[in-house]
Amino acid sequence: MHASMAMIVMRLQLLGLMWFLLHSHAAAVALASLPVLATSAQRSGCPSKCGDVNIPYPFGIGDDCAWPGFTVSCNDSFSPPKPYNGDVEIIDISLEKGQMHIYTLVASMCYNSTNTTESHFSTGITSTDSPFLVAQTSNEFTAIGCDTLAWLQGRDDKSFKTGCITTCASLDTAAQDNETCTGLGCCQLPSIPANLSNIEIDLSQVSGNSSWTYSPCSYAFVAKKDWYHFRRQDFSHNGSKLFVEDSDGHKNVRTVIDWAIRSNGSCPSEKKAPACVSNNSYCIDATNGEGYLCNCSAGYAGNPYVTGDGGCKNINECELRKVDPAKYEKLYPCYGGSRCHDTEGDYECKCRFGHRGDGKINDKGCRPIISASILATVATVVACAVLAILVLYVLKEHKKRQRNRSFDKNGGNIIKRMMDIKLFTEEQLKKMTKNYQDVLGKGSFGEVYKGTIEDKQDVAVKRYIRQDAKEQYNKEHVAEEITNQARIQHANLLRLVGCCLETDVPMLVMEFIPKGSLHNMLHSADRHSYNFSLLERLCIAIGCAEALAYMHSNDDHKSIVHGDIKSENILLDDKLEPKVADFGSSKLNSIAKYGKWEVKTDWNYIDPTYLKTTKFC
Repeated sequence: MHASMAMIVMRLQLLGLMWFLLHSHAAAVALASLPVLATSAQRSGCPSKCGDVNIPYPFGIGDDCAWPGFTVSCNDSFSPPKPYNGDVEIIDISLEKGQMHIYTLVASMCYNSTNTTESHFSTGITSTDSPFLVAQTSNEFTAIGCDTLAWLQGRDDKSFKTGCITTCASLDTAAQDNETCTGLGCCQLPSIPANLSNIEIDLSQVSGNSSWTYSPCSYAFVAKKDWYHFRRQDFSHNGSKLFVEDSDGHKNVRTVIDWAIRSNGSCPSEKKAPACVSNNSYCIDATNGEGYLCNCSAGYAGNPYVTGDGGCKNINECELRKVDPAKYEKLYPCYGGSRCHDTEGDYECKCRFGHRGDGKINDKGCRPIISASILATVATVVACAVLAILVLYVLKEHKKRQRNRSFDKNGGNIIKRMMDIKLFTEEQLKKMTKNYQDVLGKGSFGEVYKGTIEDKQDVAVKRYIRQDAKEQYNKEHVAEEITNQARIQHANLLRLVGCCLETDVPMLVMEFIPKGSLHNMLHSADRHSYNFSLLERLCIAIGCAEALAYMHSNDDHKSIVHGDIKSENILLDDKLEPKVADFGSSKLNSIAKYGKWEVKTDWNYIDPTYLKTTKFC
């Protein structure tokens, strides 16, 4: 029985191992099929690695595999082989940052007495006429020692020079291990100028170097920011444990170099440049010096400097989430139980059934399609909308009926059968007067506004004011009065263009006379009075007399009594031709004659008979 149990346990263990191997293989295959965020893609037929270092294009091993200036040699004498650009060893190349990490030499000065040096080694970086510049913000200049003056000099003409001083009276007064370099045993410059292709580093003493017994050596270097951490042991001949010795026994540090495509100028405004050959790629200006870098568009990964399979390809965010959830579910989140769906250059998080929104936003990105609060809100909005529409409809119908009543009361049904009278709606009057903005004049009768009708003709719109809301009048008389005024055609009478009968009191549309009234031209306070000649005065008087004679006695129409002749009611055109206005006693004659309205006019001009009888005839 024990043997049988052992056999069962063994079989279970084999099954578990097989399951683990199958799933591990599937995960490895899935990862291998996905584009990674950084790629070492190289041109066809060119090696993409030298030893353990990826060599992505535009870098290349040999001139035929590299963009001009980016040639790398692979030194096979090391195991594993090491890549070099010239005589500089390359540690790493980043396409996204446009940076290359290299080893650079450390400047040193060691003493064997107060006034004698054991060794003095200065160093620098030279990359004139190359795509490489010393990284401005990714490096820092550091000096170590207790009686040390360190110099950093740069540019082809050596126009840049800076440095720092570090001292310590004894080993105990130096900074503690891992403390910030502030001048007690070490000093630093947190950044260096941009556009430096050449630098030189050297050391000298501050004083007589009485500290040589506890600080026998001083060092200076340009290294990757935050790479160096101070230790008191670094004053020794061995220097920092972070230093890397090369085959010649020289000490080296890790330095960051900015690279860019500098042979074609800066990035054009359309973001397309000769080196950015991959689909879904664009260029950006270099941050250090002239030139540009190429990037893959958002949602794509690969090498933007090459075409084909190695170029910028769509990132399948959903597959990455499945393969490595711990990493990629944070990088590409889908909240609220939403499902990930890959799209070209992006991904979507579709909400589960019964929900809508965007699961990429946050936990509240997917919301129920229908909820009690939404239904209540919708019902309220619909009810308010229906009520508002109903109120608007009632108001519109009320206004329409009101206009129809006014139209009928003012004799509209009679007048509309007459072809020689133009009828305007109330909306047309509002439009032609721009909602009654331009006031030409005011009086006891009401107001006059300037307007423009469709044929660009200027008109004057007379808007009467009812003095008594209870006033009534006969619509036949109103129609007859408006008809008579329309039929009166005389050169010295103001012409009636049309009327509006939809208002409580009819509104008349008259021809517009630009110079205004005779009264304003004689007595206006805001402009110089016009000095009429004797001939002009006679012409105005004769024109007015002819107009009155035509109104009062012409057989072609029913006689109309003016009843309010005064300078305010005599208008003058551009040629000083008079136009008698407001005939009909400032109100429609039939209304004043047959109704109970009192004629409102200037008592100095009114007919004495009317003053006595209050009747026109």
